[in-house]
Amino acid sequence: MADYRAIKWVPEFLTHDDQGVQNWGVGVIDQLLFADLCDSDDVSSIIQSAKNHDNEYVRERVEFILSMLAANEERDSPLREQKCITKQSCGTPCAVTFCVKTRTKSAIPLRP
Repeated sequence: MADYRAIKWVPEFLTHDDQGVQNWGVGVIDQLLFADLCDSDDVSSIIQSAKNHDNEYVRERVEFILSMLAANEERDSPLREQKCITKQSCGTPCAVTFCVKTRTKSAIPLRP
């Protein structure tokens, strides 16, 4: 189990000669992010450098972390534009949006 203080140790873990220690280093970042013990901004420089790491597991884990962060951001976005276009009763084409907080849909008129 790690807490926010472990962030400062991760660069050292990632440069360690032992691949197991490197793997644990990226695991610390994963744990801290998804346990909401840090923000992605807190570890962005570590993530960026780990994307080009020699250790394949570290690179794969970073790609997984980035994909999960993107998925969480999409899910948590309060207003998401849907892929469908509809026409109001007046005939105006609109993009349908869905507010996650209020769980309501609305139509935003599209400009020609």
